[in-house]
Amino acid sequence: EPRRAPGHRTREHLEQVNALAHIGGWEFDIAENSMRFSREALRILDLPEDADPDLATALSFIDESEQAVHMARGQLAMEQGIGWDAEFALRTRSGRQIWVRSQGRPISENGRVVRLIGALHDLTESRYAQIALKKRELEFRRLVETASEGIWTIDEHGSTTFVNRRMAELLGYQPHEMLGTHFLEYIPAEWHGVATQQLQRRREAVSESQESALLHRSGKKIWVMASTSPPML
Repeated sequence: EPRRAPGHRTREHLEQVNALAHIGGWEFDIAENSMRFSREALRILDLPEDADPDLATALSFIDESEQAVHMARGQLAMEQGIGWDAEFALRTRSGRQIWVRSQGRPISENGRVVRLIGALHDLTESRYAQIALKKRELEFRRLVETASEGIWTIDEHGSTTFVNRRMAELLGYQPHEMLGTHFLEYIPAEWHGVATQQLQRRREAVSESQESALLHRSGKKIWVMASTSPPML
């Protein structure tokens, strides 16, 4: 097998690194009105390695509502030398919808922009992961908000970070009124010592259930069975 030149090996290595990172490169020659894409950029667009898409083809992958905006980015780069960094959806040659981060930078010679270079970063996996996480968070919040039990979270200093509606109702408040307040404000004074010790046990990763006294907004003392757990890291 013929020995490959060092420059060829370097290009191959860079292509492999770009493939691992899902980042493709491109270049637009203004005088020739031609585009060149790296192998990974073609893969992101579901194009074969020997494809040679022109500018119109490249733009056709962008949603119509975004095309005019993206063309304006390119025009600004060519006329004023201002690059861009934007995220938007594409539809590949095979019809898949993907999310990408597009970055472009003008290259000048003798004070005139002669070409644009840039990167195309496939964000689809991370975007779908974010959507799935957001969905789980919404489902969890819906479950918590509709729970028949009161749910109350505090930080390491004892400040309230979350209460569901049921917990706030038990104490005679709206949830937003309790956010940021110290939990001892809702504990009878004679129970402050016990409550502070319980908070320390949470810091030591101790979970327990015990009957506790709380203070209603009206000043009335109420008794509850509280199950407490350390924070989930």
